[in-house]
Amino acid sequence: MIDYRKLVTTSSEILLSELDNGVKFKPGVNNIICGDTVIKSCVINSTPSNNKLYIFLSAVGVKSRRYPLFHRISWHEFYDGMCLYFDDPVRSQYDFAPCFYFGDSSNNLLLLLKKIIYSVIRNYNIANNDVTFVSSSNGGFAAIYLCNEIQGSRSLTFNPQLDIPSFFPKDKFNRFKEITKISEASINQPEMIQRLNLYRIVDNTTSKFFIYSNYASDCDRIQIEKFFSFLKKEWQFGLNILNDNLYVYISNIDDIDDPHRIQPDMYFSKYLADVFFADSNKEQMVRFFNNILMERSIQEQKLKIINTYFSVIKSSNLDIHRKRKNVFDIVINQMFVIRVKYVKDLSPKDYMICANFRISKSYKGFDINVIRKFCIDNNLQLDESNDMVNIYLVDPINIQEFHSWIQNLSNNLMLEL
Repeated sequence: MIDYRKLVTTSSEILLSELDNGVKFKPGVNNIICGDTVIKSCVINSTPSNNKLYIFLSAVGVKSRRYPLFHRISWHEFYDGMCLYFDDPVRSQYDFAPCFYFGDSSNNLLLLLKKIIYSVIRNYNIANNDVTFVSSSNGGFAAIYLCNEIQGSRSLTFNPQLDIPSFFPKDKFNRFKEITKISEASINQPEMIQRLNLYRIVDNTTSKFFIYSNYASDCDRIQIEKFFSFLKKEWQFGLNILNDNLYVYISNIDDIDDPHRIQPDMYFSKYLADVFFADSNKEQMVRFFNNILMERSIQEQKLKIINTYFSVIKSSNLDIHRKRKNVFDIVINQMFVIRVKYVKDLSPKDYMICANFRISKSYKGFDINVIRKFCIDNNLQLDESNDMVNIYLVDPINIQEFHSWIQNLSNNLMLEL
């Protein structure tokens, strides 16, 4: 496993002209020299086994945070390709955040990033449709902007801003205009509007956009209402399919701290990156996500369970049903059901789970003799009543043991999940 904590302590310099001429990144932090501008990036898995590129843009909204800061850097182990991280150099120059990777009125930093990314795509022989941008909030704005520029790419953004002026209070927007040198004369010019607003993505027919937004957050509610008002469309909670390339999922989950921070984590984000844009059953795929987040006390454990599912099951034809408190079913293709019941362990922060796996007797590969032998060999209990057989453990197990248990079931029973 890559130790990213060590990687971020190593630093190399590379000229933009070198990237243009085919020079590749070194693992770790790469300071990209672009004339007077230095863009700090971090590269993990610089020699990927496949030609996929995942680009993460930091979304630092607090001016006092250190620079650079590479958000979601621990996610690299879940992504099967090269992971390239950027932080916004503008915030290192001014006592201000967020800066939206804007640059200033005469220097568009996002177009500079676009040039860097195209060099990476060319150097590593990556197709545009194998490029995925991942970010949130102000970094989400940058991710959507770049996805719109790099035709055929994809973006997964969580609570992003789509219109910069409507995000800021008036006094803070004035400060933003001051540091980015936006004049009052230019603010309503078409070129400047294009830099401050992303509503044009609705006309993009080649790139693909997935936007998650939490309506319970005041700043995100404003973004959603203005966007749909511009489109002259009604919106609904859940999945809004605006066209074949643009999907907006709207939740309404309150949180006493900051609802803006309620976002998909690395498990669900990876699943979206793998299958969402290629799969037709999108509503069913994302509906359970909202259900998971609603039950905050066991959110992390639930997401780990879902990640276990993702690690062994290739289909996205799934649904989740909350049966009662701390009990839910994952239904797979109507042939299999994983039921999970959480029970607290000695530590109040830890949970153990009682799990069982149900197989429909109408499953085409169903062989009761194979299942009986597997249960005997692995000290598992078997209930053969009704239309499904139920395989289960008597004693609770932890999350890691559950992961191994499901993989063992899937591999040894050769289930087509």
